[in-house]
Amino acid sequence: MSSPNDPESGLQIIRPDPNVALRSGPLPEMLAAATVERELRIAVEKISAWLNDGVEPSEVAVLYRANVGGWVRQLAVLISQRTAVHWPHDGDGGFGDRSGVCLTTMHSAKGLQWRAVLVVRTDMMPFVPDGNVDRVEQERLERGLMYVAMTRAEEVLTFTRSTLNGFASEIQQLLDLSMKSNTDAKPAA
Repeated sequence: MSSPNDPESGLQIIRPDPNVALRSGPLPEMLAAATVERELRIAVEKISAWLNDGVEPSEVAVLYRANVGGWVRQLAVLISQRTAVHWPHDGDGGFGDRSGVCLTTMHSAKGLQWRAVLVVRTDMMPFVPDGNVDRVEQERLERGLMYVAMTRAEEVLTFTRSTLNGFASEIQQLLDLSMKSNTDAKPAA
């Protein structure tokens, strides 16, 4: 297994210059759950915490890669029990309140920014569709898409997962290393 700081591994710890970094706020975090159902509930709990801290619903985005199995509707319903939801990909049009939490694909998030971003189901990436696909190229494209998702956050970035598959494992390793290096860098009291 390659090291997270190995340029060949794809994901690296980059120590941004705080004077030029576009995202302020705490280190990103990964919220883990035992099941997808619990993961979606944890995601809503995180959104509720942000709202309780004064973040407006329109300042929150929930980004996902693919709606395989239709789980996004379940998440939209759960969020709507707490606040308004704007889900532009809802075929039924039931979640169209633009003042609400934005629930959208990573692709649709390109060029947009939110104060708080929740990247859900990170263990679904890299998403490689069945069929005749260049898997190496598809993984490269998926890494770029994850980069897009991560850079949409202005202040707070949180990930969720229910397994340690795919990118969730790599992101977890990087977050663990980052937490350790921040702890090591603090002077003893």
